Amino acid sequence: MDDEDLELTLVEDPFAANVGPRVPQPALTEHHEVTFDIYSRLFDEFFDSHEFRYWSSGLKNWHLHAYGGPGCGKTTLAAVLAHRLRNVPEQDRVPVVSVYVEMEVATNEAEVLEDFLHSIYSQLALGMAEAADDSVTAYASYQQACTDGKRVAYRIKMLRRAVASQLPMLTRAFLILDGYDRLNEALKLLFDQVFELLSPKIDIFITRRVPQFKRGLDVVCDVCWRASLKLYWECQKCKGPEQSFALCYDCRIDEKEICRDCGNDISFTEPYDHVEFNLRVPDESMSDYVEWSFEREYSDAKLSDENRQLLQPVAKKAHGNITMAKLRLENLFSRTGSMSTSMDKVSDRLPRNIAAIFDAGIKRINQLPEGLRFLTLAAITLAANELNGISLKDMGVSLRSALLDAAALANQMPRSAEDLIRSANGLLELASNS
Repeated sequence: MDDEDLELTLVEDPFAANVGPRVPQPALTEHHEVTFDIYSRLFDEFFDSHEFRYWSSGLKNWHLHAYGGPGCGKTTLAAVLAHRLRNVPEQDRVPVVSVYVEMEVATNEAEVLEDFLHSIYSQLALGMAEAADDSVTAYASYQQACTDGKRVAYRIKMLRRAVASQLPMLTRAFLILDGYDRLNEALKLLFDQVFELLSPKIDIFITRRVPQFKRGLDVVCDVCWRASLKLYWECQKCKGPEQSFALCYDCRIDEKEICRDCGNDISFTEPYDHVEFNLRVPDESMSDYVEWSFEREYSDAKLSDENRQLLQPVAKKAHGNITMAKLRLENLFSRTGSMSTSMDKVSDRLPRNIAAIFDAGIKRINQLPEGLRFLTLAAITLAANELNGISLKDMGVSLRSALLDAAALANQMPRSAEDLIRSANGLLELASNS
């Protein structure tokens, strides 16, 4: 019996005694509407990718992360994916948990974690044929703890126990979390602990603006010599400080290859905990999307050869970002219903509606502590002033020099480039060759 179970309620809790329906944190929701007018080919590259096909085909020991800047379609993709996974033939149907973080979460970490666990438990319970006795008991203890006004730490403990007791009853399930970057750093660590709890039985998909700060290895298949592998198997028997014998998926599955160094054909693992997918609409698909969107939004206009030529810069300047394409199309098409070429006359100036997206990003940065705010804005300025960006080494030299002129901030140099990339929240991107 837990110590908390022995506590006596000496004073009636006015906030818990007459508990009605739970009022969850407004930052979290379980549903995001998928509108009927989504361009059907918008996410073809993602759904046709090796990353998605292998992740969705069976339980993996890694999570799938889709990342991209503001407006690239992360939330829409999460909603489309949830709809797709839930609408499979009944015999193939498994529980699908979806949680969307809709606003920035800077405080109330314990309450947000409690609601996240409660959402997981509730959605899993709806999709399970039967519930485990231990899970039902733990959830009943949680409900009683809510009624008695017991500590949040105990409520979270009971919810974790309830969720953990559900896992042995599952063959498999999916968890979709959208908006990971809206969590503060403490909550990200707490959510990561939940992912570790769920990983043995639940395939996890996460959307985020910034990929995890980690320099990838240039892994090469030791059979077919395919390079820059994101998905591969590694021999565990002869694993050492250097790259072990590695096999791409094709050579491991189709060729049934063995380790040519030690003869091992059993102990192969995928030595990573997540795989990342850059959510960027390819140029050809973006051109098709812009033309489709033009015909849908401006049905009075004809998609003539002349209009197609005017639409080409829209697709090109969108750089694979859906929202940028929509905004540039809006700027191209005047309010009177005619095409406008004014955007080409002021090509050195961003349209106001596009600048507003960057203004929102800068506004968030301005809420950071003084030292990190100064360094993040300086880093963005340094990167923006170079056509091909700036190396981490040069950026470090420049920031240290800038700090010499700001005596009050001299001791606030970030511990890692990760701090700047993360605080920029999508306005800085670390190139793979950095």
